[in-house]
Amino acid sequence: MREARRRQAEAERAKACAVQSTGRSTGPRKRAVACALEFDVCSEAFRERWGKRGLVLGVTRVGIHAGPASVGNFGGGLHFDYTAYGDTINTAARLETANKQLGTRICVSEGVVSRDPDFKGRPVGDPMLRGRAEPMRAYEPLSPGAYADPSIAAYLEAFRKPEAGDQSATPAFAALVGLRSDDQLAGFHLKRLLNGAVGIQFPAHTRGGFEKYGISVPNYPANQGLGIPYKIH
Repeated sequence: MREARRRQAEAERAKACAVQSTGRSTGPRKRAVACALEFDVCSEAFRERWGKRGLVLGVTRVGIHAGPASVGNFGGGLHFDYTAYGDTINTAARLETANKQLGTRICVSEGVVSRDPDFKGRPVGDPMLRGRAEPMRAYEPLSPGAYADPSIAAYLEAFRKPEAGDQSATPAFAALVGLRSDDQLAGFHLKRLLNGAVGIQFPAHTRGGFEKYGISVPNYPANQGLGIPYKIH
């Protein structure tokens, strides 16, 4: 029970790690990604700790997108909540869901990445998210240590091949999976290519429900905010 309460406190701290912005500066986006990476370390350590006790827990996944959101107190009667709504929150939620399909734990939109010149990560492709007319480039953020791994350079080289229509994309990803069999994102692209897919666009699956929390909600309706839904299995 004590651990359960501690886990809830961790979730609330992540929820309270609100990255607020009423403009378009780089800072909030950078802090949102940093918050997600730290939260991931915490969540994985928690899973490992309980795994040693025989309790297998699911993965905590995060999606981050930037844009306007309507925020404030919603509800009435017995249920009244300060939360955020809008396309920004919905898109972040769908990026979060896409992690399961991709084999990643954090998925960030290009709208977040493009304004951070120091961003370290790798592109996951152009998922077609439910409710959107166009595909959206998304990325997996990485810690500096993970980004420095030679396999990331190999992934970036392999990723450029299907993006450019290069026929050697399949063997490039096959070699990458041979190098790092635990790289689920590389495995995802290899399976796509073996099944006849071309390019880097793919439909994002949206099965299953989850509880989501909007992190970083500004104080005023329709201001520039960052939606960071996450779920705990």
